[in-house]
Amino acid sequence: MVILYIDMLGVRSLWHTGGRPAAEEAFKHFWNLVAASLKGETSEAIPQGILESDAAVLMCQSASVAARVCQKLYRIAFEKSKIADDDRIWLRGAIIPAPQLTALRSETSFSGPLNQIKIFEYADELLDAIAVEKSGIKGMRIIIDDSLITSSLITEFRIPVGELFFIPFRHLTNSTYPGRLKNGFQDYLWMASRSEEEWTHYSILMASRLRWAAQNDEEFLQAAATQVVFHECAAIFTSLVKRTGA
Repeated sequence: MVILYIDMLGVRSLWHTGGRPAAEEAFKHFWNLVAASLKGETSEAIPQGILESDAAVLMCQSASVAARVCQKLYRIAFEKSKIADDDRIWLRGAIIPAPQLTALRSETSFSGPLNQIKIFEYADELLDAIAVEKSGIKGMRIIIDDSLITSSLITEFRIPVGELFFIPFRHLTNSTYPGRLKNGFQDYLWMASRSEEEWTHYSILMASRLRWAAQNDEEFLQAAATQVVFHECAAIFTSLVKRTGA
């Protein structure tokens, strides 16, 4: 089992500009995007999950399921913005191992006369996933634990480039990994595509989103960090093309 944890960025800014109604509208939009990314999945593939305001946590049967769902979610969210006035969703998340199927959250109460006060506790693996996502990573990224990157996962998601393959799981050179994430974690390059036309579309949209974000310092920081990941992805593709003569 693995845990996929996704956080929607920028909610604080939304609250400052539009108050509670703007935040609630963003939450609903996020939940709809998650629902769209789960179409076609089964209860065996995703046995449990929680949606809570601006975050989603899904217990997935395998890293393959988690990678498939988050790629779909990120791409749907990314493509929702077609013009500058559209609301832009930025996401960040983590995929980490969960040794067994356990409750993601449990509830207890204080004992004695204060038993009306509830205590919610997260599973250890979920706390780890939240810590990874909130460790200081910038940009619309998915961080995955090294132990989940198996040969079968690589084979399933690799992209042919001539006689070589682009592997979308990589410890990036120029995108930072804060603190404990410097070792043992990689990025899942969700924007990498088998279609050159699709990749060009994402690259153009990324450039537009960066330009549109310039009016908001917080959003621009996330957009710029995401653009760096796009550039790293493009550099890897270019290197492979040169090597294989594709």
